[in-house]
Amino acid sequence: MGVGLGLIKGSFRMLLTIDPIEPQRATKIMCVGDGLQSRASIIINLCLEPLSDSTRIRWDADVSITGLIANVGTKIIHDTTKRKVTEIVEGIRRTLSKG
Repeated sequence: MGVGLGLIKGSFRMLLTIDPIEPQRATKIMCVGDGLQSRASIIINLCLEPLSDSTRIRWDADVSITGLIANVGTKIIHDTTKRKVTEIVEGIRRTLSKG
């Protein structure tokens, strides 16, 4: 996965694991990896809530970053991480909407 935080650009090797907690209702996505002299761990909890004509996706994420990237600045890391997690959730939403 390519990453850019301010002037620091590079890539992370990430391992993604999907743990279906309750099939078709809730799942946990765990991502761990390293790169750019840093290590990252991301846990995304997803809950799918059926509505009459659609599905609501509720999610939260717990992120831990250590190393060089952690020293860049909390604001930049927060914004970038939120954007990447949102991309993952939106990809899931698009896949679900296709049926």
